[in-house]
Amino acid sequence: MMNDLSNKVKKEIEAIHIPEERLTFSIEQAIKKGKRHRKKVREKWTYVCSAAVVLIGMFLSSGTVSPAMAKVVSKIPIIGEILYSDEGILEAISESLQREGYDVNKINLTITQEKEIIIGIRGQIPQYEMIKEKVGGIVSNVLESKGYDAYTWKVVRKQEEKIPVKDEQVQRRSREFQLIDSETRKEASKRNIKISSIFQFENPKSIVVEIPKTEERTNEIKRIVNDVMATNQLTEIPIKIKKVSVSKKKQEGRWSQVLMPIHHDLMGKEEYKVKTVGFTVHPSPQILVSLTISSKDVEAEEFAQQLELRIDEVLKSEKMKALVQDDSYQILIKSKEGNEIN
Repeated sequence: MMNDLSNKVKKEIEAIHIPEERLTFSIEQAIKKGKRHRKKVREKWTYVCSAAVVLIGMFLSSGTVSPAMAKVVSKIPIIGEILYSDEGILEAISESLQREGYDVNKINLTITQEKEIIIGIRGQIPQYEMIKEKVGGIVSNVLESKGYDAYTWKVVRKQEEKIPVKDEQVQRRSREFQLIDSETRKEASKRNIKISSIFQFENPKSIVVEIPKTEERTNEIKRIVNDVMATNQLTEIPIKIKKVSVSKKKQEGRWSQVLMPIHHDLMGKEEYKVKTVGFTVHPSPQILVSLTISSKDVEAEEFAQQLELRIDEVLKSEKMKALVQDDSYQILIKSKEGNEIN
C-alpha cells in the first residue's frame, strides 16, 4: 500500500484536474500522411501528454503476488504489443486507409473523451454513401487486429472545410513577431547567449523569452529585444524572462516517448479499465493513470496494484531502457472518484 502523504502533497493531488477536453486526442486528426509524418506525430503527442500533466505521484515497489492476487492479475493482460509498435491507433487507421487507396486528406479522424473514433468523410453525398461502409469496415478491422475493444466508432459526413483567411492585422502581427524572434536570436547568438524559446501573448500582450537557468544576463536580453523593436519601428511590448531547465526539457521529451506507447495500449483495451493517462517530470518523472472503476469495488486496490506492476514491467524492459535511463519514477493510479488506490 501507499505511504501516507504529507498534508501539503495531499492538497496538491486534490487540486489536480485532468482537462479531459484536451484528451480527446483530436489533435491527432492531423495524422493524414502515414509514416511520412511520424516525426510530427511524436511532437504532437508531447503536447497531448503535457496537457494531461499531473503534479505528484507515489512510487510503489513490486511485491510477491499471492494466490489471491494471481486471480486478479490474470484479468489484466500483459502490456505486450506496445513494446513492438510506436504507432497510435489513428495513425494505424490512416495508414490502412491509405493502403486501400483512399485519399486520407478527405477523411478526418478524431477520438473523443468517450473513446469514440469519429470518421468524418468530406465530399458530396453520393461519394460519402459509396465509401462509408468500406471505410468503417477498415476501421473495425484495425481495432480488432490490435485488440482495442475499448473504442467504438461511427462514420459521419463532413462538409468541405473553408480555410480561414487571416485578416491584415493578424498577418501583420505574425510578421512582426517572426522578425522579433529571428533578430533577437541573431543578436543573442553574437553575445553567446542561448535562447530556448520566444513566445508572444495577446492577453495581456507580452513577449516571453525562455532561457537556461544558468544564464544570468536577463537585463541584457531585455535590451536586445527592445533594441530589435526600436530598430524596426515596432510598438514596444512588455518583455518577460523565464528561466527553464534544459535538462528537464530533454527529460520531458524522453518521457513523452515513454508514455506514448503505454498510452496506446492502456486506453485501447477494455481490460485495463483506463480513462486517462498523464505524466510529468516535475520534480521527477511521475505517471498518473485514472481508472473507470470505483474505489468502492472489492478488487479495486488489488487491480490497481497489479496494473502498476504491468506498467512497471514495461518501463523496465529493454525497449524502454534508452528512454527511461537511470530516472527514478513514480506511478499513481486513481479510481474514477479520484482516490489513490494503488
